[in-house]
Amino acid sequence: MYRHPLLIAVLLVLSACSSASAPRVTTFEAFPRTIGAPGERVTLSWTLEADPATFVTLSAEPSVALDPTEVSGQTRFVVTPDRTTTYTLVAQSVGGSARKSVTVELIAGELIASGRVSGPTRGETW
Repeated sequence: MYRHPLLIAVLLVLSACSSASAPRVTTFEAFPRTIGAPGERVTLSWTLEADPATFVTLSAEPSVALDPTEVSGQTRFVVTPDRTTTYTLVAQSVGGSARKSVTVELIAGELIASGRVSGPTRGETW
């Protein structure tokens, strides 16, 4: 029986792909989850159960300039949202994909640490 090396290689790859498991996003968190003013720093962090070759991206809704951003090999990323924003982490590999989202909320009108009011005062509107 004749065996072509390329055919054997393709079959081996297909076999490996069919037995590969999908990545799993075990945690995806934002600290802090709420901010009092646009542009405050928020650290997004995550853990994955995945093959080292997994491709990982981070995107935001509403979208931002560098959306989506590749974050493969990282476990945290700092963002500075200017409004309430939902961030989605997507992990993709030959075995499938997984995603998880977290929302950072901008709370307007709360007192900030300096004691200044960040929202409208009495009688004013935005």
